[in-house]
Amino acid sequence: MNFSPEPSIQSIEFKYPITDQLISIIVPIYNAEDSIEISLKSILNQTYHFFEVIIIDDGSNDNSHKIIKKYTQLDQRFKYFKKKNEGVSTARNLGLTLAHGEYIQFIDADDAIEPNYLDTMHALITQHKADVAICQFYHPIFQSNLKNKRFNLNQIEHFTELYSDTLAMIVPWNKLWKRECLKLGFDHTVHFAEDELFNLANIFNAKTVITTDLKLYHYTVHDHSCVNTAIKNDVLYPTITKENLLFSRIVSLQPKREAIIQNAIQEGLVSSNIQNNILYSRVLDFFFWHLVIYLHSGATIERLIIDYKYIVQHPIFIKSLEAKENWTVKIEDLKKEKLINNYINTCAHIFYENEHTSPLQFTYMFRAVFFHNFLQLNTSRSNNSYDVDISLALTFTDDKLLKLLAMSS
Repeated sequence: MNFSPEPSIQSIEFKYPITDQLISIIVPIYNAEDSIEISLKSILNQTYHFFEVIIIDDGSNDNSHKIIKKYTQLDQRFKYFKKKNEGVSTARNLGLTLAHGEYIQFIDADDAIEPNYLDTMHALITQHKADVAICQFYHPIFQSNLKNKRFNLNQIEHFTELYSDTLAMIVPWNKLWKRECLKLGFDHTVHFAEDELFNLANIFNAKTVITTDLKLYHYTVHDHSCVNTAIKNDVLYPTITKENLLFSRIVSLQPKREAIIQNAIQEGLVSSNIQNNILYSRVLDFFFWHLVIYLHSGATIERLIIDYKYIVQHPIFIKSLEAKENWTVKIEDLKKEKLINNYINTCAHIFYENEHTSPLQFTYMFRAVFFHNFLQLNTSRSNNSYDVDISLALTFTDDKLLKLLAMSS
């Protein structure tokens, strides 16, 4: 049976044979004159020297090309290609077709990597005989809970744990891939979370993933990013339809996720038993991330209460909880207005009173408060096989959180 992804997700047609041990770094750019120097300099300073840099200019009309020219003249490993403006997905796809390397790395034009990034990631893959290496990263809002671990993706528990780590699988830039695992390109029709669809479509081709808690990638949030723009517009103009919520945008991709998973099941790349855990874990993740991001962006408590009255009754959110119920939770009641008001007020109090707390810790705290208010933990399970989300939330059992939980009762 042939693999038949959605028409908007095309198979990658590599033009060149693989060069062993070579790392192909793909850098899509658009009007990046203010940031591209930092990015390219961080690549030039790598301690691992066997790489090529494929810079795809997606129709820039600023002075980016002048800065890039300096590097292409300085070092023949830097290669510059310009195309008409069609979006970052098309640019990345072109970069993939031009790659020679055994390994593929994506870097955004306004980001930077540590000098030992390539060395460390290459060593992780080769020493652990892995197909993908994923590292921890610096980000002003998002964080991932990556640990030093080897994931055997043939095991459902390992696959679910890796995918449930939101930022491990939703971004393309903190990963070194073996090229042979990349079969499908980026969906050029999607302009929000297209990275996640790319990762999901290709991770099924990997058998082993190695992760590290080393922070090797520096991500920069800029005002014109699609996520930043979408959130700011939604916070500033709350009369916009609920379809523009961050949560709604994530949920809207469910049909595409399901199509990708179904094709992988048909190809025998993954067991059908894993479908619900993959399909709905992202939904539950963003139930909490939505709250963290919107609070960070200045949304009012009143606005968030309105949002969450909508979200908790969304059919796909209910389905996500039903999928989780098979593991460790039982839903009690999501329609009680008092509980929703109490939940948002408690989370907002936690957020405003803990300014030095990381966004990732906020998501764990918000999980704990949610479970305390709405869900009943199934503590009768003798094997203690708690769901990853719940296990992480329960790690926050210090006196401060217990007082907050008591306050939310």
